[in-house]
Amino acid sequence: MKTLSALVEREAFDVPPFALDLFQRKVREGLHLEFFLARGRLILTPHLAPLTTAEATAAERERVRAICEESQDVLEQVKLYLLYNLSLYSALLETNSYLVALNEHRVICRFLPTVPGRAR
Repeated sequence: MKTLSALVEREAFDVPPFALDLFQRKVREGLHLEFFLARGRLILTPHLAPLTTAEATAAERERVRAICEESQDVLEQVKLYLLYNLSLYSALLETNSYLVALNEHRVICRFLPTVPGRAR
């Protein structure tokens, strides 16, 4: 939850203008965001509907609801930022495009909590 909160506290993500090809556009439409809760995980669907893998606390549910309502633009910027970086700096999408396409262009981006002093 800390990772999601930190992301939406940013005012904006600097994404240079770039044109999405058909494959990238479909990946963006199927992009899920995954975050860790105190117990279990939170998955935000492409339309920002929250799904949890375990029972979330009342405070977590309320925070997620507020984030989904108030930070839709920032979350969409996060998706575009991810797609830009995956397309520009990584061959992950390109080398796995066949598998991604077979899976209806669904991609889940998992945000791991950061631990100070731990190597990445």
